[in-house]
Parts: sequence; structure tokens; C-alpha cells
Amino acid sequence: MAAPAPSLPGYHRWPDPEVAAARGRPLGLALALLLGIAHPAASQIKASASLESDYRLRGLSLTDGRPAVSLNLAYDHPSGIYLGGSAVAQSTENSGLKALSRVAYIGYAATWGAGQSWDVGISDDRLSIYAGRALSFHYTELHLGVSKDQFSAHIAYSPNYFIKGSQTLYLDVNDAIRLNADWRLFGHVGVLAPLSGPLWRQGRRERFDVQAGVSRQFRNCELHATWTGSFPGPRSAARPSRPGLAVGATLFF
Repeated sequence: MAAPAPSLPGYHRWPDPEVAAARGRPLGLALALLLGIAHPAASQIKASASLESDYRLRGLSLTDGRPAVSLNLAYDHPSGIYLGGSAVAQSTENSGLKALSRVAYIGYAATWGAGQSWDVGISDDRLSIYAGRALSFHYTELHLGVSKDQFSAHIAYSPNYFIKGSQTLYLDVNDAIRLNADWRLFGHVGVLAPLSGPLWRQGRRERFDVQAGVSRQFRNCELHATWTGSFPGPRSAARPSRPGLAVGATLFF
């Protein structure tokens, strides 16, 4: 089994260095970063540290274009059970380095053919957003997905997405093209659909996010550049999140 780990709040599987660029999320995942390919292996513990020029969740900047650092830890058991967590800190305008995100997750993954796997899991996400004043959010998500080589598709359900009682579904599709042993192009498309609750009052329904980028692998380090957009954008003036380019680096231990 490929060791899992967080990619970005809301979807969490660890990307092997071979497919890290395919995860459309900033944790080097980073990016999402937001997913490893399951294959027989002994128990594994994996860790990484990332630095991003901007931290985005499903297309929306949580740091207003300011840098963020993250630490990720994952354990993968030969039975298919995986678990892990991540912690993210951001550079705030007036208060220095502050905690942004804490994620814990557990799940199960299995192969079902050459280069193919499926997985199911649950994550617990806690966010602190600093937009004039600190805002705290806590939500859980259940996800189910499939992957083949560097392609993956997942659907996630949350009963309390950011706002208590707001039920959502999130579908994401990711793929990557290997140019050679070190360079890869990657892309991501996602859609967030409110099902019921306070999110319906915003007068908008589905929201789409897209990512496209390139990564360069250096042994245990990866450098990446990612363009991200979200449509339609949020109404809140405190979090405009315009489409933009972010760069980052991930160190794998």
C-alpha cells in the first residue's frame, strides 16, 4: 500500500514522490493538495515538510496570498489501514506565525487490478482563518475514491462543512503527465455542491476549482508551481481569492 497522508483540508491521502504532483493541493501534496497508489508493501511511516507561497483550499486562499508551512505524518499498514495527520501554520500580517490547519484522518485502501486501487476514509479538519479577526471552523468528511496509475477520482461528503448543518458533496478528479524521470505536469478539477443547510442561503450552488502546474523532483525534495482558480468566487470581500500562481517546495523524509 502506498502510505497515505494529508493533502489539504478536506481530502487526505499521501502522495508518493512519484505521483505527488498529481495532487491538486498545496501541501505538496502539496496540493493538495491537495494520492498514493496502493500496492503490496511492508508497514511504512512517512513524513514531509512543505513551504508554500499561498495556501489554498479547493481554490480559495486561506492565507490571502501569504506563505504557509506544513508538517505531515502518515502511517500505512500492510492490511490496507492508513492514518495520519498534518499541521499548517501561516504568516499573518500583524501577528506573525499562527496555526492555520490541523487535520487527522484514518481509512482503508486496497488494490483491485494492475495499477488500480480504491480507498475509503474519514477526516477531521480544524481551521483558523485570520481575516481581521480569527475565525475558527471544524468539520468532518467521509470520502470514497479510485485511482489508476497517476489518475484518481474521489467523492467526499461532509455533514457540517464550515457551518453546522451544512451538508456538502465534493468531487475531484486529478491526473498527471510524466515528461521524464524528474519533471511532471499535473492538473485538478473539483466541484463543491451544497446539499442542505446554511450554505444554500448564499444564493449559489455548485462552485468549481481548477489547478494546473508543473513539478521538478530532486531526490527527496520537490519544487512546484501551480495556477489555481475558483468559479464563481466567494462574495466575502474579506476573502476575494482571485485566480493566481503559487510556488512551493516539499521535503520528503
